[in-house]
Amino acid sequence: MQLEKAIYHNYNDDFVCKVAKTPVEAKELIELGFEFVNEINGSFLYRKRK
Repeated sequence: MQLEKAIYHNYNDDFVCKVAKTPVEAKELIELGFEFVNEINGSFLYRKRK
C-alpha cells in the first residue's frame, strides 16, 4: 500500500469498477486497462483509476 501511495500520491482514490462473469468479459476489461481485484461468487471484480 505504501508503494501505491508513493506512485499515486497526486491522484485521488476514485475508481471505475466493473464486474465480469465470463472469461471473455474479463479479457475485455483487462484489455481496457482494468486490474483484477477479487472474485466473489463466480463474479470477477475489476477496477481502474478515474
